Amino acid sequence: MTREGLVFASYGTLVDEARQSDIAPVAEALKGAFPEDAFAEVYTSVWVREHLAKRGIASTSLGEALVSLADEGVMHATVQPGLIVCGDAWDKLAVEAAALAGRFPEGLSLGRPLLADDRDQKEVAFVIAEAFPARPSHAFVLVGHGTREAADAAYTGVVWALHEAGRTDFALGLMEGAPDPDEAANKLVRNDTHSVTIVPLMLTAGSHVRRRLAGEGAASWTSRLSAAGIATDCTLAGLGSLPGVSAIFVRHAREAETIR
Repeated sequence: MTREGLVFASYGTLVDEARQSDIAPVAEALKGAFPEDAFAEVYTSVWVREHLAKRGIASTSLGEALVSLADEGVMHATVQPGLIVCGDAWDKLAVEAAALAGRFPEGLSLGRPLLADDRDQKEVAFVIAEAFPARPSHAFVLVGHGTREAADAAYTGVVWALHEAGRTDFALGLMEGAPDPDEAANKLVRNDTHSVTIVPLMLTAGSHVRRRLAGEGAASWTSRLSAAGIATDCTLAGLGSLPGVSAIFVRHAREAETIR
């Protein structure tokens, strides 16, 4: 009988290279940190799972994985979400996990999203600063997905931490919400920025994110900043590709709190 189980739950993506570069490293780090646990990796997006199935790629939902672990005799399970902030997706995942907690005799624990508190935001800021060294007259725009206002404050916390560390070459943008690309461009122009790199402040950059950030259409972030006269490029590597980010997810799994 396996006493402990661990589930890594991310939204998922249809982009094969993004799964390998951004999601797999976090999954491998968690497996390595908990080698005795029965491990499962799941995608929370029904849309992603359905489209992967059409391509012959099997994937599992959180509910299916938890039921399977319980049926295998796991006494206690931990769910570590691959989420960035405590927004709507976090609330939905927590409800789904809590509904199945009773299947585990010793309870079910839930880890926190990446940017759950000030410590997390400062640690992520340090990881990002290391990954993107400063360049003359160059800025980096961290673009988060955006959710409700309270959760969006976590994105701001990362940029504040970067500024406090002297990296004022970082700015914030949100795909849903503000600052939008035009607001970000106006600030960059006022700061006499000559060039900029767009960086996804997300676990992974799936097909939708890639179109919104780096697409050829006039509304993409790359197009809007370029239209403002700023030389713009975009990295499509998500935060999951950074080893320091995996380390934070591992810490959150260790610190996971029992919800039943």
